[in-house]
Amino acid sequence: MSCNRLNSKESVLGDFLAEEFRIEIKVSEKMLIRNIIRDLRRIIAEQKLYTTEKLVNALLNDEEVKAMLNATNAIVVDYLRYNDHGWAHAVITTRNAVTDCIRKLGRTYPNMDKVTQK
Repeated sequence: MSCNRLNSKESVLGDFLAEEFRIEIKVSEKMLIRNIIRDLRRIIAEQKLYTTEKLVNALLNDEEVKAMLNATNAIVVDYLRYNDHGWAHAVITTRNAVTDCIRKLGRTYPNMDKVTQK
């Protein structure tokens, strides 16, 4: 570290942190959004959830839905200081909700609103 950098406490601290610490974010392969989408489509196909498939296709492909989710995300993240509530969050929670319904309620029918328990 050169002497001219010692003029500001902020630059000294910034240099120290940059030199001494490195943060690496590792996301497991199964949590990558492309794999979550693949998993969601597989579950829907295996369970023959035709009505749910229409909803998921709108979530994944409709640009107006994506725009609304991104606008919501900007509001809750930037102004309310929440974590992600945008399109990726919606995809992940949709996959989790479909999976939970299948696991907890047992047998499913083509319409998710016709779920019975054996």
